[in-house]
Amino acid sequence: MCRTGIKVPERYDHIFEPQNTILTLDYLLLKDLSGDMGIDRIYKFLLCIQLEQEFLRRFPKRYVLDVLRNYNIEYKETPDNICGIVFAATTGRALLSMEDIAICLKCDRVNI
Repeated sequence: MCRTGIKVPERYDHIFEPQNTILTLDYLLLKDLSGDMGIDRIYKFLLCIQLEQEFLRRFPKRYVLDVLRNYNIEYKETPDNICGIVFAATTGRALLSMEDIAICLKCDRVNI
């Protein structure tokens, strides 16, 4: 018996059926995992979260928070994928910078 007073079986009990437990991995990922089930889905979910965290760690915390605030002032409540928001903002800025460089290269003089 455990501290809560519930009798804990000494051996595996089929009543719990963990293989049939429905998981709701509510955090939206950039990758669709709807085709995966069970432990495979959990494993892939954790890998995706790890990759997203590695990506986000490459940016200063202030930058990420500014991007999120610009996206939605109530960013803490948004169900959207944080990594996707930062990726879109960063990609947009990079593309704008490339356009600026292309315009400058056509100029007679480039100020650096």
